[in-house]
Amino acid sequence: MEPLITVLQSSPWASEFVFHLLIVWPLWVLLRRIGKRPAMALVVFVPLFGPALVLAYAAVGPWPAMHPAMVEHIAEQRRRAERGV
Repeated sequence: MEPLITVLQSSPWASEFVFHLLIVWPLWVLLRRIGKRPAMALVVFVPLFGPALVLAYAAVGPWPAMHPAMVEHIAEQRRRAERGV
């Protein structure tokens, strides 16, 4: 059996899989904290585009965990910016 380092250096897919194993837990925690479905962190295992898909999912749309007063404050700031005040 080859040493793990040799396998990771010779196969880009193996090193990508290890990278995804390392980032799936932090993404799981991030999604849980912002109030989205944490199981979506498993999408990170989709080759090539997985991490980008998870981060786009986290970035787009409202974060249910945000306090309603904070959401209103942000909306008010956007309205002011649009009016140029």
